[in-house]
Amino acid sequence: MKVNTIVSTLTATLLLSVAALHAEPGNFGVNGANAWSSVEQKRIQHTDAFGDTYYTYSAEKPKKFVEHEVHQHKQQVNVSPQEVVNAYKKALRAVILLHENNTTAAIKTLQQVTTQLQTALKKEPTLHQVLVSQEITVAQYVADSAQIQQSISLAERLLKEHSVQSAREIVLRLQDALIVDNASIVVPHFADNVQKALVILEKGALLEKDERDAALLLLNMALNDVVYERVIVPIPLLKAQHFVVEASTLDVSKKDTLNAYLDGAQEELKRAVLLGYIKENSSEYKTLKGEIETIQKTLKGNKAKSPTLYDRIKRTFEKLLNETRHKIIQSSAEANVNRYERHEDSEAFQKRKVFSNEAVDDAHKTLKTTP
Repeated sequence: MKVNTIVSTLTATLLLSVAALHAEPGNFGVNGANAWSSVEQKRIQHTDAFGDTYYTYSAEKPKKFVEHEVHQHKQQVNVSPQEVVNAYKKALRAVILLHENNTTAAIKTLQQVTTQLQTALKKEPTLHQVLVSQEITVAQYVADSAQIQQSISLAERLLKEHSVQSAREIVLRLQDALIVDNASIVVPHFADNVQKALVILEKGALLEKDERDAALLLLNMALNDVVYERVIVPIPLLKAQHFVVEASTLDVSKKDTLNAYLDGAQEELKRAVLLGYIKENSSEYKTLKGEIETIQKTLKGNKAKSPTLYDRIKRTFEKLLNETRHKIIQSSAEANVNRYERHEDSEAFQKRKVFSNEAVDDAHKTLKTTP
């Protein structure tokens, strides 16, 4: 058994220039949107035949049908307005500047951010949610269905013995999928918080440290208010589809090769069930399994290859994969943490605002009573 993880960063990968605020690819986002299951390792960069750049944790590249799927997702990504992309990038830079106590440079940077966002909204007044980062991770698990079943059984036994950490090491590796993580910002909300941070810094009504802290809270609210969407495309289903497509191109006289492809497709369906990507009692699984068996019976009876049979199963695969490609997934744990952090930031800012207003009032009273 072997695990290979491949990461492809596509379109507007803004966070690389501000690595101090972000985890390694696989964990993008201010607080690490995907920090639940990945392990940091050294990466190797590759470029595929389509010109897409991606990363692997081993020298081995994925199969061509996997690279083709990566390319398909890249083609589907809408090109984000460059002004929004740059504004997001600069907002991250402003956070670093404030942490470095460089308020003057932070003000200048946020002024540029505001200008860029205003330009984007002027061009497109209805601008709302904009993609600012997309990351594709290909996690390949090389094991047949029998080995996967053994791993599951071992993990179950370890859990019964309360050897949770050992079981966790096994379960985290039971993943064979192309994972697409998209991060988008809601432009009006983002622009509003950036503008508020800029006003606080420009006014200079508070002590310098309080200004920086208040501005940082607002910027964190803006940067944490990111919409995360995840799509998971199971590699076993892609591989089974690939085997069926290859079989459909062969002449009926090549029975051994045909049966090898169709047996391979059945094996990949078993793997998809064991890894939890499709239910064994689902209509999709039963349909695909039944259609493959029908083709195999046709070959066994020395009947001519039926294009209709292949066309039907290819349509079934494509329908299932298209539904998977557009199914948005986010773990409830991640969603709850993101909501909690946004709520905490908002409360902290409101408290600081009340405290700051009281401090300013006290200062004014002191000035009025001073002889």
